[in-house]
Amino acid sequence: MIDISLWVLVVVLSLFAAKMTVPKPPTLEWERFFNVSLATIVRGSLEKDGAEFSDWVARMGSLIGAEEDSELFDDPHLLGEDYSVEKALGRACSWEKVAEWTDEVHSSISLRASELIWVSLGGVGALLDLNEQLPSLHIIDDGGDIASELSGCLDSASDRLVIFVAGSATENLAKALRESPLLRDRVKATVSVNGEFGEWFDYNFTHEAMDTELARSTPWFSIGINKGVGDRWEPCVWPEPEIPESGRRSIESIFLGSISVDSKFDDSRSINNALMITLLQRFAQ
Repeated sequence: MIDISLWVLVVVLSLFAAKMTVPKPPTLEWERFFNVSLATIVRGSLEKDGAEFSDWVARMGSLIGAEEDSELFDDPHLLGEDYSVEKALGRACSWEKVAEWTDEVHSSISLRASELIWVSLGGVGALLDLNEQLPSLHIIDDGGDIASELSGCLDSASDRLVIFVAGSATENLAKALRESPLLRDRVKATVSVNGEFGEWFDYNFTHEAMDTELARSTPWFSIGINKGVGDRWEPCVWPEPEIPESGRRSIESIFLGSISVDSKFDDSRSINNALMITLLQRFAQ
């Protein structure tokens, strides 16, 4: 009887240990967090120019289709602790300081960004002007050996990559990472802008194929940038394949929505800043 009890205990503990090794992605709604960040930054920039509430509503309506009764125009603190920007930027920062874009906010982003290696490929620069926020951004050619180019950006064993990719280069990047398990271990996140996803992803972009040495889920962000006035469109999103029997999830597909940029306004800085805060918030989870 004692032997049976011990055996049952061992089985239960084994199952518990296995469950603890399966990474659990955060439950925070990332598109909402990004939109709140963007709305807060846009509000701050408009307030500096003496704009009215109606101007804020109009600008966010143009950018993401938000309507006047949207929660984006409420106090972001009402969303609760999970949406506290202090997780991304530290206790010295708050949503109001983000709106004002204080030195504390700028310094906090710069400090945290300096701890990572940032890379761009596939013409992301034409969609997002990242250089102001990331002066040390590495720009690599999509037509070369992507894995070798990415490895060349790494100087020490502790370096981690955040990769921005656009258009058809999205598939080329995924192929390079699939064939380079050691490089995959060094990727903190990827950000696809107007990504293009073909049939290759149906069979090759799986949790097993994109697994990492440590039991963790890598965030694969996607966002759409529509430059010019026109119909809003939904870009393709990194697929999130069926979770295998092992329960081990290596791919976390995060869609941040699509944005229409009106050439009459310069919102690129606001978009970049909101994106940076969202990435840092995910890294702080």
